[in-house]
Amino acid sequence: GRGMSAVSTVADLQAIIDTLVKARNEYVLNAVPVEDYAFDYTFLLASPDCASKTGWTTVGTVGPMSNQHWSGQTNTYLEPCDWGATGWEASISQVLTLPNGVYTVKATGRASAGVTLTLQANDSIVTIPSTGDVGGTIATDGTEWADVAAGIAAGKTFANNNAGRGWRYATVKAIVADSTLTITAKGTTAEVHQWASVDDFQLFYHGPAPVVKGPKVAYLCGA
Repeated sequence: GRGMSAVSTVADLQAIIDTLVKARNEYVLNAVPVEDYAFDYTFLLASPDCASKTGWTTVGTVGPMSNQHWSGQTNTYLEPCDWGATGWEASISQVLTLPNGVYTVKATGRASAGVTLTLQANDSIVTIPSTGDVGGTIATDGTEWADVAAGIAAGKTFANNNAGRGWRYATVKAIVADSTLTITAKGTTAEVHQWASVDDFQLFYHGPAPVVKGPKVAYLCGA
């Protein structure tokens, strides 16, 4: 438009976008979110979409799959499992250096009935329900529902011809007190022909961790 410099190529436009993204990332790394708000730090994760194992430390057998994603599309996710073994433990993990404070880690996951699948961030851990490859709570648009029936009643669609693929969101909140956050998704079983799937990792920063000192609230030093 008049008064605006023209962007001549797609490369020029991408360069502008990259500059804006870099500026935004630098800002959130040097600012503190206001109460009830969180900064999205997902850009600090390596391969958060699990399109590859790059950046993840793996233990046991971990492989890519793509044919049963919650979106109903061919979309790569990781499976920390050893289908043919009787009993196994497998995991993916990352260690990040971060400002001290409160963080939330979110991911999607599912597992067969004989597997215990957990999402852990430092000392905080949650177990993802193991209900197999049907049902779940995530519609193809990524929204979360109490179950498939509730989503369909609201006009949503689910993978697997509206039967769902078992995927659910898992969320864990963790405190970083020594500048280190370790994120781990792990599956374990004592049985044979069991599996687990994980994908869609996200990281959010809520600000310094409050510490109660008597009747007042102070904040951890170094936050």
